Amino acid sequence: QLKVAEAVRERSDRIGELTSRRLAESPLDPALHSEMGKLLLEIGSPDVAEQWLLTALRLDPAHRAAHAALADLYAARG
Repeated sequence: QLKVAEAVRERSDRIGELTSRRLAESPLDPALHSEMGKLLLEIGSPDVAEQWLLTALRLDPAHRAAHAALADLYAARG
């Protein structure tokens, strides 16, 4: 349980860092949008994650990490 709790805390900390600092500094960085989407997928917010991933692809249509995360999301949905 300690490992799970630490992983949740790390994700929460990273989401906080992204929203409070990193995205403010680089709002058009598709890697940050993709990372946010992947983190949101990991914490169980697929609908919000999908929007972040789609935004990453609007910023960079060739962003591989966003494509991969969306493919996983859509495969999970069936």
